[in-house]
Amino acid sequence: MNNLLSLPQGASYNGKHGRANVKAYVKPNDGGEMPTIIVEASCDSLQQLCLRYESERDSLRNQVSLLSRQMEMSYSNNNRTEQKEPPNGVCLDLFFIIAGIMTCLFLMYLIRKKYG
Repeated sequence: MNNLLSLPQGASYNGKHGRANVKAYVKPNDGGEMPTIIVEASCDSLQQLCLRYESERDSLRNQVSLLSRQMEMSYSNNNRTEQKEPPNGVCLDLFFIIAGIMTCLFLMYLIRKKYG
């Protein structure tokens, strides 16, 4: 640490071990305070993992967005078809009720005419 503090202003220490890199430098503070030692580290394999996960995240985000739009379209199409079906079903039910009433009235007329 004393070696880092004795570095001239603007100089830095760089080191590498395998795929890992480190950079250390001193940032002077105002007002006579102790300088701050800044250490930046990176690793190529970690960087590759980060890039892969970022790309996978973006791909999944796009898939979720696409599926969300498809579900919304499907839901709105289902709502439209459901809104169209009840009037047809109600009309058909109403037709059979009226036909049943008219059949009953006709049978009552025939029975009264024959027996009455």
